[in-house]
Amino acid sequence: MFISRKSPGLAAITLLALVFTLVAPCTAAFAAPGDKVFDIIEIADFHGMLEDTGGNPVAAVMAKNIKDIAGGNPGRTLIVSGGDNYQGSAVSNLLRGEPVMNVFNNIGVAVSALGNHEFYWGLDTVTGSGAAGYPVICSNLFYKGDGSLVFEPYKIFVRDGVKIAIVGAVTEDLPDLVKPEQFKDYEAGSIVDNVRRAAQEARAEGAQIVIALIHAGDNYDSRTGPVFEVAGRLGGAGGVVDAVLGGHTHNVVAATAANGTPVAIAGCYGKGFIDLKIVMQEDGRLTFNTSYIDCDTSSTIPPYGYKAAAPVVDQAVSAIVDAAKTRAIPLAGQVLGTAGTALTIAQAEYPWGESTAGNWLCDVMKAKVNADFAFINSGAIRVNIPRGDVTMGELYTFLPFGDFIMTADLTGAQIKALLEQAVGDGGKGIQTAGLTFAYNPGAPGGSRIESISKSDGTPVDMADTARTYRVAVNDYVAAGGDGFSVCKTIKFSGTHILLRDALAENIRQTGHITAKIEGRIKNVQNTGYITRAEFAGLLTRALDLAGDESAAGFSDVFPGQQFAGVVGAAAKAGLVCGYEDGSFRPGYQVSREEMTVMAVRAVRAAGFTAEASNVNAAIARFYDQDEISGWARIPVAAAVEAGIVCGRQSDYFDPSGHVTRAEAAAVLERALDYINR
Repeated sequence: MFISRKSPGLAAITLLALVFTLVAPCTAAFAAPGDKVFDIIEIADFHGMLEDTGGNPVAAVMAKNIKDIAGGNPGRTLIVSGGDNYQGSAVSNLLRGEPVMNVFNNIGVAVSALGNHEFYWGLDTVTGSGAAGYPVICSNLFYKGDGSLVFEPYKIFVRDGVKIAIVGAVTEDLPDLVKPEQFKDYEAGSIVDNVRRAAQEARAEGAQIVIALIHAGDNYDSRTGPVFEVAGRLGGAGGVVDAVLGGHTHNVVAATAANGTPVAIAGCYGKGFIDLKIVMQEDGRLTFNTSYIDCDTSSTIPPYGYKAAAPVVDQAVSAIVDAAKTRAIPLAGQVLGTAGTALTIAQAEYPWGESTAGNWLCDVMKAKVNADFAFINSGAIRVNIPRGDVTMGELYTFLPFGDFIMTADLTGAQIKALLEQAVGDGGKGIQTAGLTFAYNPGAPGGSRIESISKSDGTPVDMADTARTYRVAVNDYVAAGGDGFSVCKTIKFSGTHILLRDALAENIRQTGHITAKIEGRIKNVQNTGYITRAEFAGLLTRALDLAGDESAAGFSDVFPGQQFAGVVGAAAKAGLVCGYEDGSFRPGYQVSREEMTVMAVRAVRAAGFTAEASNVNAAIARFYDQDEISGWARIPVAAAVEAGIVCGRQSDYFDPSGHVTRAEAAAVLERALDYINR
C-alpha cells in the first residue's frame, strides 16, 4: 500500500498492511522514470541481541538482509537505529556494547536515536565510546545547568543529491525509567515541541525530506501514543515532518496517521526491521511504502531467517560476533551451578502474577539482606533460565540492567500502596518474597489489594502506619521506576550489593536451584477459572496422549515444568497453538473461543469430522458473533452445530470470556460424547 502526500483519498487510510517480504523487486511498480527511490531502514531496540538464546545468528542474518537491500539501491539507502542498542545479552553487556557498535558500523548505521537503556552504564560510557562510527542525536535532552542540548538534535545526509534530515528524540518518561544518579544532570523536554524546532532548523538548512527518529512508541493500538502524536501534529500537508520512526515499545508498527504521515516501529531484538521506501518524484512529491522485514523465520530465501537449519548470514558480521564471543567466553561461559527446574518469567495469574523466576530472585534478595519482604518489578527479569547448567552469561541475560539491592523500613500502609501501584491502571506487575497478597482487578484503582499476609499466614495490617517491616527492592523500584511513585517518598539505603552478584553467589553456594509457583499473588476473580495449560491437560488425558515435554516448542514452556508434558503432547497432536511471540502462556485463563477451538481439534485428532454445514448460520444466534476472532469462527460454528458448546445465554457466546472448571468439564464431556456416539 502506498501513501502519497498530495492524494487526499490515500491520506485518509489509517493503517498500512504489514509486508513481510523484501520489497526492492517491486520498486518499479510505483516509481516512474526520473523518480528517486530511497530506502530508510530502521533497526529498533536491538538490546545486544547478537544471537538469540538458542544461539541463532540474529545479527548476521539481519545484516545480510539489510545489505542486500542497500546493495540493490546503492547511494540511496540510509540505515538508522531507534535506540536501546546495547543492553540485554551477556556478550554485549560484558563488553559494554562494543560488539554491537562494530556490527552497526559494518552494516552502515548512519545515526542512532538515544534510548533510555543507554543511560544504564552511564551516558558517557556509551555515547563517548570511540567504537561507534555513528552519532547519537536527540532534540529533547538538555543539561539542567544551562539548558543546552546534550546531543545534536538532527543530522542531514545527502543521498543522490537529496538532503535527508533525521531528527532524534527520546521518551519523555526518562525520569521514571532511569536511575536518579544517572539522570541527575539532565532533563527531558517535550518531544513534539523539540522535534518541531529541530525539523524547522533542518528545513532551513535545505532538508528536502525530514524523518523523526524517536525512542518512543505507540499505545499498542497503532492509533495513539507519542509517535502518532508527532505524526498528527507535525506531519501532513504543510507539516515539517514527512515520516516518523519509533521504538521503545518493542512492537511492530507499519501504519500511517490520518493525515498521511507514515509511522513505523521496527519491533525489537533483531527479529526484523523496517524498510521505509520513499519515492521522490521530479516535482518533489513524496510517496511512501512501509514494510516490515521479518527475520524471525526459517527462510532460506529473501528475506532470510535466522532460525533456518543453515541460515544465510553476512560473513563479516558473523566474524565480528564470533570474535566478541571469544572475548566474553571466560566469564560468560562460567558454570555456576544447575537449575533443577526451568525458572520462567511466565506469570501464573492474569493480568498480574508470580513467576518461578521472580520467586527465586526475590527469595535470594530477601535472604541476602535479611529482609522481611522483597520486591522487584516484573520487567526487570528479561528471559527464562532453562533447566540444566546455569552460566554467568545466562545471568547477564536474565538480569541485564545492573540493579543494586536497596532496603528500607515500610509500614503496612506503605506496602499496600506499593502493591496497589503494581496492579493499578497501567501497573507493570511485581514479584515478591516473604508475603502473599490477593487483588481484585475489577475494583477501582487504589482499592484493588484485598489482603496481605506474611508467608506464615500472619496478616499484615494494610492500614497500619506504625509497625514497620524491613523491605528489600532493586534500586530501579526504589527510585520510583515502572510507576512505583510511592517509593519516591521513602528513604531507601544502599547496600552496594549488585543483585546479579547475589544471584551468582546463591547458585555457587547451593549448587542447585529450583523454584515453583506458590500462590504468592492471587487474582480473586480467577477463582474457579481454568488455565490454558490445565485445559490442554484435560484434553490430552481424555485422548490418552502420552506426555511429551520436548514437543512443546514454546518460549515459555520448558522440560521440568509441571505442565510441560501435557502441553507438549497437546502441541504434538495439533490441539494447541501458541501466540505470535512464540509463547504459550500456560498460566493464562483460557478464553471460551480458545477452549472451543482446542475441543474441536481434539475431536478431529480422535479421527472424527467436526465441520459446520454453514458457518454463518451456526453462529447467527449470537448477538456478539462479530466478536468471535476470525481464526475461531469455523471451529466455533462446528462445535455449536455438533452440540459441544453453547452460549453463555441463548444469544450470547462471550468469545473472550474466561472458562469455569464446570464449563470446561461440560465441554469435555460433550466432546467425548460426540466421539463415542
